[in-house]
Amino acid sequence: MYIKSTQKEAFLSQIYNIKVCKPVGTRIRFKTLTSSLDESHILRVGERIGSATVSYDTKPPAIIIQAHHVCRPIILDCHKKLHHEDRNTLLVNELKLIYWIPSSLSIIL
Repeated sequence: MYIKSTQKEAFLSQIYNIKVCKPVGTRIRFKTLTSSLDESHILRVGERIGSATVSYDTKPPAIIIQAHHVCRPIILDCHKKLHHEDRNTLLVNELKLIYWIPSSLSIIL
């Protein structure tokens, strides 16, 4: 549930706009992406692999703002799961399976 509360802190007006079918807004980093709320009201990047046979959590990644304090632990946890692999692109690709973190590479480097 930390994702939902993180998103409420960072994207409250955008979440409201999506709920009432208004444009997301122009001051947000992912304005050019198709974003939607899932059944748990988690903000996700659009349907990028719509009919693939993977779990729903893997399909459209949840959006997390880079500046939020929860972002760094998520990245470090992923890095640990990859056994501290040194390849940044591997880590970024693994993260994008579950989370959409704009400018995540700048946190990793």
